[in-house]
Amino acid sequence: RVALGQPFLAYEWLSEVLFYFFSSPTGKLLSYFKLVLVTLSSTAFGYFIAKPYWKGKLTVPLLLALAFLITFRAAVRPQIFEIVFTSFLVVMLSFWKKEPHWKWLLALLPAQILWANLHGSYLLGPVLILMFAAGLVLSQKVPFLPGDSELEFSSKEIGSLFMASGALLLVSLVNPFHVGLLKKSVSIFFLDSYMKEYIREWYSVTRVEKGIWFYVWCGWIGWGWITLVRSFKKVSQVELYLLVLATLFPFWGVRHVTLSAILSAPDILKRSFDLLPKKWNEKRWSIALGALAILFFWVGYPMTLTAANTPGAGFGFGIVPTDIIQHIRANRIKGVVMNHYHDGAFFISYLYPDVLPVMDSRTDFYGKEKLVEHSDAYTSMDLFNRYVQKYDVNLVLVRMIPETEVLRKNLFESSEWTLEKFGLDNMLFRKVDFNHPRKSMEQMTEELNRLAMNPPREERGVPSETAYCGVIRLLGHCELAPECAAQCAMSDEALSAELGGISPMCFKFSQMCFKKETACGPCPSFCSHYSRVVERVNRLGFHYPNPGPCS
Repeated sequence: RVALGQPFLAYEWLSEVLFYFFSSPTGKLLSYFKLVLVTLSSTAFGYFIAKPYWKGKLTVPLLLALAFLITFRAAVRPQIFEIVFTSFLVVMLSFWKKEPHWKWLLALLPAQILWANLHGSYLLGPVLILMFAAGLVLSQKVPFLPGDSELEFSSKEIGSLFMASGALLLVSLVNPFHVGLLKKSVSIFFLDSYMKEYIREWYSVTRVEKGIWFYVWCGWIGWGWITLVRSFKKVSQVELYLLVLATLFPFWGVRHVTLSAILSAPDILKRSFDLLPKKWNEKRWSIALGALAILFFWVGYPMTLTAANTPGAGFGFGIVPTDIIQHIRANRIKGVVMNHYHDGAFFISYLYPDVLPVMDSRTDFYGKEKLVEHSDAYTSMDLFNRYVQKYDVNLVLVRMIPETEVLRKNLFESSEWTLEKFGLDNMLFRKVDFNHPRKSMEQMTEELNRLAMNPPREERGVPSETAYCGVIRLLGHCELAPECAAQCAMSDEALSAELGGISPMCFKFSQMCFKKETACGPCPSFCSHYSRVVERVNRLGFHYPNPGPCS
């Protein structure tokens, strides 16, 4: 809404083209693309960096820690190309250190052109090479560490690094936006401080919730400093500066944890091998890794102390408001929605032009004023009303997270708003008008209690296929089940008749069927349909719970 008709610099355009090429209704093809890309690049990185140290006692556990720190940020987003190209850059520099030849630096040029068109972090290429060259100059011109004397590079060889840095910056202009892309990248990384204040990925690691990744990273960097101190007689300034940089990066943004691990990996592996060489036991590690693989397959990939990613290529539920988006489509609701920026692209893709999101994920485009205005609207009813009036908002999507508790409470109490849909992870509120009068939570609770006291008899004539398509419509997975097109287009009232006269109020709280105590409450007929077909829904790639029948 705030950007309608304004031009936008799509600096990650090639990533989007690739993702679209690998897109499919289930999303599995894109998941496999990401999996193959990250696995191959991580494996190649580990192979080339760790090959000389493969027999080291700590090489395998260090590579496992490195793999964890890489994959915890490897979502299907353009940032995966930052991981790929940073790894390639570090490998080429490692080759150059052993054999200072132009061929290793020339190999970076085509990679840099791709990087500039795939992800905005491409400036890391020329900047990291420039810093590496400067470190070599300091090591040779102002030596003060024991390892400085071992760096025997000629002025011509070091000069080639400075030239390569300039060349990488120059070829970065080979993109549809040319100098405009460079200006945008410089602005994001060095000028737009508001992103570092309001976007989680730019928060320091001291500001975010600590998951397992944080403790693995602390162990990684801590061991890096231990190895540097214990190998001090061989350490050069370049190694010291790299470890300092790797340590500081995540304090500039949690998004740099992966970059920190990749940059520091070559030196940590080398120093660890020097300290603990040639004691690797293949049989012992095979048993340990086999047990670890079985554990991950059984419980999932650990991301926090309380949760793990489900194994396989299946989906979670409630992450994207598919249920609410389908509710809006089927009931032909129109207007402007105040939404979280994560979900703006989904509204544009599925509901444009009938429903316009006020905000989407292009926060770097909107600027601090718009971002702060949006953020402040969640904290006060006065600021919210001002925001609603300014952008003519008649729908509000609110995630069920602590940051929205104040707004949710105010919307439930406001006479101007009514709950339209209680989703899996979100609530949709609608502005009250003549055709959509307000229902308070007390009124809805009273209606649900009446349903519980006098439940309608289940219509035995509802076939399983109809029940399946009804659940597909309510959970919002219509693209995965094209055979359900008729039910997916039905409003709540039409779907009510299709499923045997179930009250539309049950559809408003469709997640109530997830637990036995609520499934057997006010809407047993509806939840019985859900229980009958949920395993079939899960075969599409989901993990919805099945509480079983009430009897």
